[in-house]
Amino acid sequence: MSKKSERVPIPSQLKRQIRTEAGFGCVFCGMPIIEYHHIIPHAIVKKHEAENLVALCGNHHNSFHNNIIPVEEVYFRKENPFNLSNEEVRSQFWLGSYDTLKLELGSCTFIDVPKIFTVNEFPLIEIKKDNLGRPLLNIKFYDEKNVLIAEIVDNEWIVNRNTDKVWDLQWSQGELKINSASRKIHLIFKVNSIKNTVELRANLYYKGVLIKINPDSIEAKLGNQDAIKNKGLLAIFKNTTMRSCDVGIVIQV
Repeated sequence: MSKKSERVPIPSQLKRQIRTEAGFGCVFCGMPIIEYHHIIPHAIVKKHEAENLVALCGNHHNSFHNNIIPVEEVYFRKENPFNLSNEEVRSQFWLGSYDTLKLELGSCTFIDVPKIFTVNEFPLIEIKKDNLGRPLLNIKFYDEKNVLIAEIVDNEWIVNRNTDKVWDLQWSQGELKINSASRKIHLIFKVNSIKNTVELRANLYYKGVLIKINPDSIEAKLGNQDAIKNKGLLAIFKNTTMRSCDVGIVIQV
């Protein structure tokens, strides 16, 4: 067993503490999808401590790992995170409360629906709340061969390092874009503080099913060879509002 596989996971309570201290985003740019980074490498300290952990987006994580950002600057940003010093970005991020959040997928609206989309009872998109009542985003990214290549777990970006996938995450003016050109998987969400909504667009695969969240509809299609003989379309959803239910859209194939 490798040393990496023996590492004890960061406790959930400690992750919540780091997220809260950072203003629920990267301490440099405010991106809400983050990674938890040890300022002094875990291989040296061999433990998880709040003073040595910082919330970084993938871009700033890589920059620090490659010595582009000096360690002194990371410590400074940890004490002065972007989202706690920039009112505009702070007000855009997730609108503060899970209970008032309206998630718009196409022309469908979900309010207080933890499991937004399930395929064969497996949740692809989930929104739940933390101990402060803030929304936590959970999304699984599979390829056409049903290999899990990346995921968002409680707003934490996790990539399968065994794949050759290169991801591009961009965060600007309340809009997050996740692109994967070679596997054609992407996700976009936009925060609208006036409408109190989060608009989500995505292309997601799971076990031969392609979920297409378009501007005006949600489509479930067969994304494999079976699509040829039955024209592929399994279901389409438009102009629907779901409120206070455990599961939103359910696809069984």
